[in-house]
Amino acid sequence: MKIKLNHIHTPESLKLINEEISMMLEEDEINIGRLRALCETRDKEIRKTLTVLSPSSRKQFAEKEYETNLELTNFVQNLLDSTKEQVLSISRSKEAIKKYR
Repeated sequence: MKIKLNHIHTPESLKLINEEISMMLEEDEINIGRLRALCETRDKEIRKTLTVLSPSSRKQFAEKEYETNLELTNFVQNLLDSTKEQVLSISRSKEAIKKYR
């Protein structure tokens, strides 16, 4: 599933980071450390952008980024939930195998 992180108010510097995150989220195996680093870089870029915008532009940008961050958070939370389910399934399988030995 492709996640859309860019919007009409996204500056070019943030688009590059967003594209990297989007590409990473499409991979079969996600490097969590790299994803975290990209999200931190993204956060710094958003904060920097907020300091240079006019009050009206800042409000519009912040509203769009709020929506985008919710989407990103939900996407990553779903990945986390899926991973937890896989780990739990593996753990249960190991316990079942032990019973048959």
